[in-house]
Amino acid sequence: MKLRHLLFALITIGGLRAASDLPVFNATLTVGREHRFVLVSPAGKTSEFIRLGDTFEGYKLKAYDTKTSTLDVERDGKISHLTLAADAAVTNAPLAPTPATIADAAAVMNKIQIDVLLERTVVQQKKMFATQIESIGKNFPNADKADVEDLQKKMMTEFEKVLDVGKMKGDITRIYSETFSKEELNQISAFYDTPLGQVLLAKQPEVQQKMQASLVPRMAELGPKIQTMARDFAMEQKAKMQGGAAPAPAPKP
Repeated sequence: MKLRHLLFALITIGGLRAASDLPVFNATLTVGREHRFVLVSPAGKTSEFIRLGDTFEGYKLKAYDTKTSTLDVERDGKISHLTLAADAAVTNAPLAPTPATIADAAAVMNKIQIDVLLERTVVQQKKMFATQIESIGKNFPNADKADVEDLQKKMMTEFEKVLDVGKMKGDITRIYSETFSKEELNQISAFYDTPLGQVLLAKQPEVQQKMQASLVPRMAELGPKIQTMARDFAMEQKAKMQGGAAPAPAPKP
């Protein structure tokens, strides 16, 4: 009888120990048909957002039931069922986020193709800047043409130095590493791997182009107003210095 009780106790202890070795199903990210999961080991190690087929602490993610929020994991040929932990963000999340590194942020920058976005932005800004410096010749009609062209080239060189794509990418990468935690950057990266994230990346150039086009008429509208305001201001200042009354402002365009 005592032997039976002893065997039962050993079996129970073994079962409890096996259960305690299981990771905790701590979070899930679902976008469309894509599912990502966060697991926490008994030692407190937290996974990144991982997907079915990935392995964490020796457990391979096999299947996920969205109705019951149950994740099946396999280890040594044995399937275990993990249920999404209640209040996981409070009871199981790390006490402090992991600081991100430049490498973490650079991985996200490469995924969102920041080089392409910056190149497109610089090209648009360069066109606008070129239009502005072309007006220098009009402002100085008596200046030597060669000298004006030389000045315009120097200005464009300075523009290209300031808006250097490589340096801008470095700045943005550093800002991301300082602003987001490692876990947050992993989640951002996971989102861009989803179908919706891929759609966002694909349509970003179109959105950027339309946004730039929407600014053109607004800036065209602003230009004459600024010129009128500057002209009125100059006339008012001139009148004050001469001690006379200021002339009536020019009619609004």
